[in-house]
Amino acid sequence: MKTVIARRFSFESAHFLNDRFGKCKNLHGHSYKLIVEVSGRLTDGAILDFSILKKIVWDEVISRLDHGLLNDVIPFPTAENIAAWVFDTLSAALARYRDDLVLERVILYETEDSYVSVSKGE
Repeated sequence: MKTVIARRFSFESAHFLNDRFGKCKNLHGHSYKLIVEVSGRLTDGAILDFSILKKIVWDEVISRLDHGLLNDVIPFPTAENIAAWVFDTLSAALARYRDDLVLERVILYETEDSYVSVSKGE
């Protein structure tokens, strides 16, 4: 049996893309929603305290992206590239915290109706 915990976050950021993306070439912002799913060894009936997961995500991701220009952190900040950056950043941070923690999936909503999902590869 595999158990996964998840927590949802939100942040506000601006970005711009190239001409290929039409109106998105202009500086604009989004209210992002981020869902982080983590699995790991059950210790005393839990994988990880939700407050610890919150601190890791805040320290590693939200504090760097919230109310900022994504282009300053991620070279070409499409939703796919932002989600991949979050996944890579959190995978490394979780491994530093405890070696059995696995980032299973990151879901990033750029708008209420549009999202990207990145999960660990096989």
